[in-house]
Amino acid sequence: MASKMNEIKSMSERMTIEIANLSVRQTQWENQHEKAFGELKESLDVGRRFYRGKSVEGQDGSGDIYTLSGYPMAWIPPPAGRPTMPLYSP
Repeated sequence: MASKMNEIKSMSERMTIEIANLSVRQTQWENQHEKAFGELKESLDVGRRFYRGKSVEGQDGSGDIYTLSGYPMAWIPPPAGRPTMPLYSP
């Protein structure tokens, strides 16, 4: 009977240690995710600031539109019945 009690006590201690380790790992994962989300948000904010200056200026449609690589897009008139295709000029 004493051996079964020792086995139960040992199992309980192992479970307590495993739960504590899991809690530590979970905290580390949460910190890593918060850091990654912070870096992603900062990167997006930098991108928004960069593209804010390259958006269409004004409400009348004047201004340049830029590609993701930073080149201005050149719009060509479409042939009859075809959609407009943007081209960029490096």
